[in-house]
Amino acid sequence: MDETYLRAGRVAFGGAPSVARRAAGAKGGSGAARPEDFAARPLRLDDQLCFALYAATNAVVRAYRPMLRELGLTYPQYLVMLALWQDGPSPIGTIADRLSLPQNALSPLLERLSKNGLVRRQRDPADRRVIHISLTEAGAALEPAASRVQQAVECHTGLDPDALAAMRGALRALALRTASAGGPGDDLPDETET
Repeated sequence: MDETYLRAGRVAFGGAPSVARRAAGAKGGSGAARPEDFAARPLRLDDQLCFALYAATNAVVRAYRPMLRELGLTYPQYLVMLALWQDGPSPIGTIADRLSLPQNALSPLLERLSKNGLVRRQRDPADRRVIHISLTEAGAALEPAASRVQQAVECHTGLDPDALAAMRGALRALALRTASAGGPGDDLPDETET
């Protein structure tokens, strides 16, 4: 097992090597948690994985917010721009899938980015139903400043680059495993609650 991945599991799952190994899918077991692996206990907010992820997400987004504001971006707009900087011109559906957002949640973000002169929309001549999004010159020119924002936030975490990479890997694995595990509510549409 990759030690970096295990270290991420220890960070993400509170330092317990057995839990980290299970979370990372250690050989010698299925890697999948079973209900009997978890003792029944009273519900406590601080014991909830969802709350730990929610609190961490809020803290990271708050760290980004003032620096992105200087660039004229909100955090969700920044994610759209990241996808375009990395992937180049893309259909709206592809961007929505990449960001795990429903297309109707993406539309207002694209509208604002277009209004601010950072992206342009263009219908696909072969299929008029498909709209491609691409960066304008101003949108492309924003990438170096956004890169400095990312570096500042990563520095703000106090984690070294290896620990950050391991954490991202553990979180990606968690997202993939949770999504592929299925369960109650899988047939419900994604919600965009506030």
